[in-house]
Amino acid sequence: MISLSASDLTLLDKLENVAGITNQDILSDDEILRGRTLLKTYESLHRPEADASLRILRLHIALAPHKRLPEELMKQIFLVTSDSLNHGSTILTPSAVEKSPWVLGRVCSAWRHLSRSMAELWGTASITIDESTPVNLNLNLAIQTLPAVCKVSVEVNNAYQSVKDVLVPHLSRINKLTWKAIDYPEDVLWDLLPSYALSQMKLLEIHVPREKRSFDPIPTGAGPGCIQLFGSSARLESLRLVSDTPNLLFDLPWRQLTSFTLITASPEVPAWALSKWIHLRDTHPFSHDSRLQSLYLASSRKLLPVILSFDLPWQQLTTCTIHCQSESDLCAIFAVLPHCVGLLHLGLVMIRFRHTMTHANIILPSPESLKISGHVPTCLIEPCCLWGNVRKLYMDLPLLTYTEFCDILAQCRSLKQVTCALPERGSMPTTRDVVLGAVEDLNFFNTYETSIFPRLAVPAVTVLLINGEAELDLCVVSECIRRSKCKLKCFAYAFIGDYQVPHGGIRELLSELADSTLVDVSRVVAAEDVLSDIASGKLLPRVHTLRISTPTFEAFASMIEARLKMEMERGPEDSRIQVITGSAPVQADDSAQLYLKKVSDEYGVFCYFSR
Repeated sequence: MISLSASDLTLLDKLENVAGITNQDILSDDEILRGRTLLKTYESLHRPEADASLRILRLHIALAPHKRLPEELMKQIFLVTSDSLNHGSTILTPSAVEKSPWVLGRVCSAWRHLSRSMAELWGTASITIDESTPVNLNLNLAIQTLPAVCKVSVEVNNAYQSVKDVLVPHLSRINKLTWKAIDYPEDVLWDLLPSYALSQMKLLEIHVPREKRSFDPIPTGAGPGCIQLFGSSARLESLRLVSDTPNLLFDLPWRQLTSFTLITASPEVPAWALSKWIHLRDTHPFSHDSRLQSLYLASSRKLLPVILSFDLPWQQLTTCTIHCQSESDLCAIFAVLPHCVGLLHLGLVMIRFRHTMTHANIILPSPESLKISGHVPTCLIEPCCLWGNVRKLYMDLPLLTYTEFCDILAQCRSLKQVTCALPERGSMPTTRDVVLGAVEDLNFFNTYETSIFPRLAVPAVTVLLINGEAELDLCVVSECIRRSKCKLKCFAYAFIGDYQVPHGGIRELLSELADSTLVDVSRVVAAEDVLSDIASGKLLPRVHTLRISTPTFEAFASMIEARLKMEMERGPEDSRIQVITGSAPVQADDSAQLYLKKVSDEYGVFCYFSR
C-alpha cells in the first residue's frame, strides 16, 4: 500500500490549510509540481472516503493557476475587469454587492483583502440624500459595505431631519459633503450640527439661502466665531460657499486650504453681513503660511472689493476666476492681478457696465489659460495676451467685433486650444486673414455665419468642433479644411434646429476627413450616394466612431451592415468602426433596435439608432 512521507504530509497540510482555505500564499514552482503529484496519490488513496472529498476540493483550489500570480499582476487584472464607482452611486441597493468591485471580495480572503486595499479600484461612491430617500438604509449600507480606501461623496438637498438623525453620525467617514440647504435659515442650519462636526471633512460645499433679514441672526455679541464646526481640522482642502454671510468662516482652518470658492446668494448683501465680512478680513485669515492656490469669486458689487482687500497670497495663486459687476470691481481687480506672478489659469466674467479705463493704465499677467466671457472690454484682454504665453483661450464676448477678435488671436502666438463664440456683430473683413499656426484644438460655438472660414488657416488642427445657431454652408467649411491641409482626427458639426438636408456640401466635407477617427455629423441628413461611399470605405476609411443621420432607418441599416462586412474582410481590427449611431427625420419601429442588437453581437460593435 502506498504511504506518504512526513515532508509530503507537511506540504499537503500547507496546501489545504493555507493555500486552499485562506488563499493567502503564493506557491513556488517546485511546490506546484510536487503538489500535483501528491494530489493524484492522495485521490487514489482516499477516493472511497466520503469525508475526503472536501479536502480534495481544497487541494484543487490550492493548485489552481491563479495561485501563481503575484499581487501586482492581480491588481492589473482587477482594474481591467472592474468599473470604479466614479460613474455613479451604485451602492444604494443590497444587490450592488453582486457586482464589481464587491464581487471580487467573495472569491476568497486573499482577493477580498487585495481588492479592498486598492483605492483606484473603488474610486468615489456618490450618495444623494433628499426627503424622499431612504437614507437610513443607503448611508448605513454604504458605510458598512465600502472599504476604507473608497472615497464617499454625499450631496444633501435640504433633508432637514435626515441631516440631524442620519448624516451626523457618519460625517467622519465622508470625504466630500455638498449641502444645499436653501430652504432653511442659516441659524437653523448650524443648530443641526454638533461642535467640530466638520473637522474630518476634506472637500466641502455649502449652499446657504439668501439672507433677507435686516438683522444679524447670529449676533456679534455671541462672538463672530460662535459657530465652531471645524476646530483644529488639518484635512480640509477645498471649500465652496454660496452664502451672503461669513458666519461659517471664522472657525475655518485657512492655513491648509488650497481651493476657495465664494458665491454670494443675493445681488446685494445686508449691511450687517458686509460688516461681518470686514470683521473677518481684519482677522487676517490668510496670513499664516497659506497654501491657497485656486480662487473663485462671484460676489455682489459691494462685497467684491472687500474680499479682494483680504491678505490673499496672490503671488502663489495658480488659478483665479473673478466675476465683475462694476467699474469699482474692475479697479479692485486691476490692483491685485499684477501680483499674480505665478498665475497659470485666469478667468474673467463681466456683467455689462460702462467703463472709462484704457489700455495705458492696465498691467495684467499673461497666463497659460485665459477664459473671458460677458462684456469684457478689449483693453483688458490685450494685456493678458501681450506676452504671447496664452496656450488655451476661451472667449464668449457678445460685443466683440471681428476686427477685435482677429487682433486678440493675432497676439496669442502660442495658442494650442481655442474655444470661442464667433462675433455676432458684422462679418469678417475680406482683407484680414486669421492664421492659427499652432492651434491643435479648435471649437467654434454660437456660430451664426461662415464668413471667417474663407480667411481662416489652421494647418495644425486635429480637433475641429462647430456648433451653429443656424445651418451653415458646409462647402465653405470643407474648403477651409482642404486649404489648411490639416489632418483632422476628430470633427463634429451641430446646430440648433431641425435636421439639415443639404443640396451639397456633405460629400465634400466627408472627403476631407479621410484621417478622422471620430466624426459627428448627426444633424445633417446624408444622401443615398454618400451612404453608399461610406459603406464601401471610399469615405471615412479610418473612422472608429461615427454619428450620422440618414433619410430612413433602412438606409442606415443597409449602410452599416455593408460597411461592417467590408471591414471584416478587409483586415486589421484597429481600422474598424467601433461605435456607430444614427438618426432620421422619420421614426423607426421597435424592430430597429432588435436588428441593431443582432448586428452589434455579430460584429462586436456598438450600434444605436435614435427615433
